[in-house]
Amino acid sequence: MAKRLDFRLMAGVAKRWAKIDGWVERARNAGQNLLGGFLSEALDVEERSAIGPLVYDARDTVHEGLFDWEETWLAARLPPPPVHVLVGAAGGGREAVVLAQRGYHVTAFDPREEGSARCRTRLGEGATVLTTSYEALARAVLDGERAEASPIAALRFDAVLLGWGSFGHVLDARERERLLDALVRVCPAGPILASFPLAKADGREGRMERGGRWVGRRLGALRSVGPHQPRRLFYGSHYGFVAMLSRDEITALGRRVGRETLWGSGAYPHVTWPAPTRGPTRAPDA
Repeated sequence: MAKRLDFRLMAGVAKRWAKIDGWVERARNAGQNLLGGFLSEALDVEERSAIGPLVYDARDTVHEGLFDWEETWLAARLPPPPVHVLVGAAGGGREAVVLAQRGYHVTAFDPREEGSARCRTRLGEGATVLTTSYEALARAVLDGERAEASPIAALRFDAVLLGWGSFGHVLDARERERLLDALVRVCPAGPILASFPLAKADGREGRMERGGRWVGRRLGALRSVGPHQPRRLFYGSHYGFVAMLSRDEITALGRRVGRETLWGSGAYPHVTWPAPTRGPTRAPDA
């Protein structure tokens, strides 16, 4: 009898906790949607892009090692070591360290000083790890801008790996084109690997996001933030803003630089733009 009563008590606690957990999750999602709607209207595109690194810096935990889908992807698409691989948005070195351990020669960069410093420490003495962004890389390669990304512009790579989901952090469509143009120039005869969030079929806004946008538009008008981005931006509390891209957009980007788009399977959307079969591809003039 006592055992049965103990079980009923513990089951009641578990049931109550499940309800509380559901309330907390709904409240968190509502707050995230409210904040995302607000920031998407109150900030300009450069400020939205800058939110991501700040959010990453505030995180307490970072995944280490490769995900299963990445293991399968890299095994299938990267050329064997010891070729030279450029790793973009490398963060603290999650992908870069694994590649270096497997015999690849790695050059890496990240927009956050904290991320690039940690990656540099983990890769060890002699590693080339820069603090720069995708947009700055495009300016260095395509426009000849002399800045932190300039050393990359002077190199040629056998493959490029853009860090987990990071292609979606390039919020402006023209900047995504310029980034791929730049990558084709520094990696003319090797594969370019990218991952990103895909747009959902039902992209309707919820009430909290609409409310956040309403408030944000008014502050944005006072701040004169200029034209707004398309609505297909999503805000996540762990990674900031990302552009929700479509399969057609990704395929069109590859076609624009004369490369096939090979879709990978697994838990997260990713593609490879492989080396052209008829000689190096020349990126379109910027």
